[in-house]
Amino acid sequence: MNAHDRVRKEFIREAARMFGGGYHCSEIMFSLATRAWARAVDPDLARIASGFGGGIGEAGDLCGCVTGGVMAIGLLHGRTDAKAGNPPAYRLSREYHDRFQDVNGFLQCRDHTGGKFDRRSLRRCTQVVMRGLDILLDLLEENQDVVSPWRLDKIRPLAQATESSAD
Repeated sequence: MNAHDRVRKEFIREAARMFGGGYHCSEIMFSLATRAWARAVDPDLARIASGFGGGIGEAGDLCGCVTGGVMAIGLLHGRTDAKAGNPPAYRLSREYHDRFQDVNGFLQCRDHTGGKFDRRSLRRCTQVVMRGLDILLDLLEENQDVVSPWRLDKIRPLAQATESSAD
């Protein structure tokens, strides 16, 4: 197994650990995607993803895997100057959206969960998070010309990352 495959496998394992630890889809997608690339991201920044779980506060709307992934794409590919035109984030966000729907067969959280957000119903979301992360990592890898390659040393549980930033 090469380093690339080890990194991807570890990210998938970390996603499962985070889900089991109580984080939800958008937090996992945003946190791992941004940590997958050689970017110094304040772990507290992941808090912006907190309201998107369960299709935006359990409203059952757009899946948190999609919103978390798009937030990560924006952080990595977004613009800082409005005069610059549409950033690569537009194209990549649309591509992520379309691939996610093609692979999973839905975009709305309620279409997957039936509008239920109990532990039993959400257990099915683990696989959606894994597939969403895989889609996002593929997309980011295909666009390495804009983003630095992912690094094994960036992988650490969110709780550890948060603790170390508080020091």
